[in-house]
Amino acid sequence: MNKYLQFFLMLIFSIALSPGSLAEEPKYQTQPPPEALKHFIELEGEWIGMHINHDGEEEKVDLIYRTVSGGTAIEERIFANTPQEMITMYHGSGNGGLLMTHYCMLGNQPRLYLEITDRKAFDFRFLDGAGIDRKKTGHMGGMKMTILDENTFEQEWAYFEGGEVKNSSKFIFTRK
Repeated sequence: MNKYLQFFLMLIFSIALSPGSLAEEPKYQTQPPPEALKHFIELEGEWIGMHINHDGEEEKVDLIYRTVSGGTAIEERIFANTPQEMITMYHGSGNGGLLMTHYCMLGNQPRLYLEITDRKAFDFRFLDGAGIDRKKTGHMGGMKMTILDENTFEQEWAYFEGGEVKNSSKFIFTRK
């Protein structure tokens, strides 16, 4: 075999078997998260709060925020390990907006979109939802959230029945 051919074949094999070619990193097409989602990422961790229901009754409640799906979604878990446990997922809408899907103990999943934000106040409004007939099904149809400081925020959830707000519940959380 010719010296040049041997050299050429050795060069080809050494390139093909180099560590970089064997351990190629996966290539994912990801979009940067919407600007508003970054505020929710800052909430990651454990929170302790007070729930004030529509009758004025108060109860202690725990809340956990967790960044998931490569930083493209935030999981909010409230009333963890109780029959009332609920999950809300905050995620991009594909057009730069922010959506939330609330997996409610009522057995439905309303989706709300972020209509207004001023970087510390967020106003989510009903978009649609699985298991919901807006005129007949009781569901969470709105949520306003205000970040008071890096360790305190509040939420007010609006419960709809018959297409109208029937009552609301307020939560005030502080970081553990």
